[in-house]
Amino acid sequence: RALPDRIITVAVEFTFNLTISREHELAGQSLRVIQIVAPDGLKMGVRRPKDVTPLAPSSSLAITVWNWTGTMPRGLWFGLDEQRNVTGKFHYAFPVLLPGVSEMPYNNLWSVKLCADSPFCKTELLEVPLPGFFFGEEPDYDLSQEAFDALMGNHGPRCAQPLALCWFWLPWLLLASAAAWPS
Repeated sequence: RALPDRIITVAVEFTFNLTISREHELAGQSLRVIQIVAPDGLKMGVRRPKDVTPLAPSSSLAITVWNWTGTMPRGLWFGLDEQRNVTGKFHYAFPVLLPGVSEMPYNNLWSVKLCADSPFCKTELLEVPLPGFFFGEEPDYDLSQEAFDALMGNHGPRCAQPLALCWFWLPWLLLASAAAWPS
């Protein structure tokens, strides 16, 4: 749930319905970068590389690198492999710092830009607005099982399991501490 002055995880997903063949791209018009831009007032909360999580690891979309910078805190850039055709699903999650309660923009539109350059996207091939969210709003859809697994990790135990050896020594330790305790 989105709350003021908090960091939340945002997921952006879209699919290339048709394959973009690299051999048919015009010179200087090659799709090199996907740029995600947050609305005014929101900032990417990325602090370390593992903060950005691919949620469709089986996708054929060839993202080779992603980056961000503190000098442009609303943007994330995803570099595409220029030797492979553009096809598949883009689905990534990343932390976002939300503004204060009175600072959430009314025109809350995210932007997905398909660019032939970076980081300024001077050669913009396409820009697609994505509707944002407001405080207290819950997502109206569930993540796929693949995305959930990628975001949450495996389904292993979420707490430490006691070792059998510990259980063997526990009665002896309790007995020894009881004997050492003055009456």
